[in-house]
Amino acid sequence: MAKDGFKVMDSDIHVLEPHDLWLRYIEPRFKDRAPRFAPIDGSNTDGWQFEGKVFPAFFDRPERRRLARIRREKARARHVASGRYRNPADDLRGDDPRAMLQAMDREGIDVAIVFRTLGSHLIAVDGLEPDLSAAVCRAFNRWLADFCATDRARLRPAAILPLHDVKLAVGEARRSVGELGAVALVLSNHPVNGRAWHDPVYDPLWEEAESLGVPWPSMASRWPTRSIWVAASWPASRWRTPSRIRWSR
Repeated sequence: MAKDGFKVMDSDIHVLEPHDLWLRYIEPRFKDRAPRFAPIDGSNTDGWQFEGKVFPAFFDRPERRRLARIRREKARARHVASGRYRNPADDLRGDDPRAMLQAMDREGIDVAIVFRTLGSHLIAVDGLEPDLSAAVCRAFNRWLADFCATDRARLRPAAILPLHDVKLAVGEARRSVGELGAVALVLSNHPVNGRAWHDPVYDPLWEEAESLGVPWPSMASRWPTRSIWVAASWPASRWRTPSRIRWSR
């Protein structure tokens, strides 16, 4: 699919987690506490619920759902206007790897690094039990590996980690990269338990990422931090900031 002698990589493509992901993939002893997609009290809609919280944040509030609806409508109108599809009903499913590959074909993308959408919101809850956080991550990472197995040459997984316990996070990083084929280790959307990313307690994690040769992408964090990218210690020649990266054959 190379264009003008170049291949194209999307370094930030997202899945939409299926509603039964954790019910199917989490270990049995955690199943009764697994994230669930269920009716939200006091509303006529469903949403993700976990440990007494609703996700996305504040989705149990009418004004939050209204903003989400407006955002979806504007995105669909933009896609129709740009010719991505003629009818919003033609929008491709985000939880189907074949649909993702079809979308990549449509956009001319050769390979994509596949990220979570709600996954790292769920494990960014302060005070979450480390073992439960780790179980949620293991389940997601196994599901994502299966998702990407549809075409391992084109779909490359980015794992999430249980940051409530650094030892557990290091172990999951090794498993995800060594056994599941992850090519990146994703931080949660904000630091957990009030601990900034530059806290020395995370040093073993940065060292493990360096040893494994994978980067640490970070999204939406507004805390003062040193560069997460530098902490991952990839050679500077391999970094590119645009969302879509080209390389020559």
